[in-house]
Amino acid sequence: MKNVSLIFSLILSLCFALLFQLAALAQEENSRRFWPPEFRPQATTTNAKPRVGRYKSVTPRPVTIAQAEPATLGVTLWLMRTPEELKQATSGSRALSSNDEAARILLKKKVGNAERDQEVIPQRIQANTPLKQGQLLRLSVEVPQNGFLYVIDREKYADGKLSAPYLIYPSNPQGQEHAVKAGRTIELPGGDNVFEVKLHSEETHAALAGEVLSFIVTPKPLENLPRGNADESPIKLAEAQVAAWEKQWGKNMLVEQLELEKSAGQARTTTEQKALTNAAQTLKQGDPLPQTVFRLSLKRGNPFIVQLPLRIGK
Repeated sequence: MKNVSLIFSLILSLCFALLFQLAALAQEENSRRFWPPEFRPQATTTNAKPRVGRYKSVTPRPVTIAQAEPATLGVTLWLMRTPEELKQATSGSRALSSNDEAARILLKKKVGNAERDQEVIPQRIQANTPLKQGQLLRLSVEVPQNGFLYVIDREKYADGKLSAPYLIYPSNPQGQEHAVKAGRTIELPGGDNVFEVKLHSEETHAALAGEVLSFIVTPKPLENLPRGNADESPIKLAEAQVAAWEKQWGKNMLVEQLELEKSAGQARTTTEQKALTNAAQTLKQGDPLPQTVFRLSLKRGNPFIVQLPLRIGK
């Protein structure tokens, strides 16, 4: 009987191991489909971590992208948390997906008329997460193709209307900071700046329902853009010009939005932080994947525009 029990235990162990391996393979196949390995350089070390994560479509209406090599954009929203806030928010769960250490960064926080440094840890959130007044945000963008990235921001008011469009990236359209390539990640805003969630517009004082971000990717730099401001503040664009881009590169185009499952809530790793602060360093195939992915019914390499609405919760 002991031998029978031992054999039965061994069979169960083998079955569980096989199921675990099959689940891991299914996850890797899913991530390969939506964020293929060629989107990033191959890791140089032989003990590179395996790809993990599974993407799930969150597009309101089912979309089928039949394009063999669709244009793709990866975005990760980061909520700035103090170490204490992150510990409370992730109580009972893992804040990291690997053994990598959580990245800590310093922000300038205004206290009265003075500024002081505050240590925070960026935490992933899903793109459709309702935002709250006073929250501090950053976002990282990854474009797996050679080209140039432009990000436009418009306030969305409670009555559904939009503000004038402002170019928030790059701050100098005549430079080369906005050049993208596979594996390179770009963080907005740069330096020690952050986006702060507010309930009312600073310009019009109207109640806000959210923000609408437009990501434009082109194979060549856009021409005839206004010159950057000396203080690197957002650049106001002509509404007619933005409407023309939307019509030219966004009309009648199918867009599928996906979210990386079981990844929201995780802290930024030091590997991700190094890639964001050093333009010469790129993310490799085994590094954390973008939280939100957009796939378009357009062949990779063509210009496109994608909108990401950010919602302010009540």
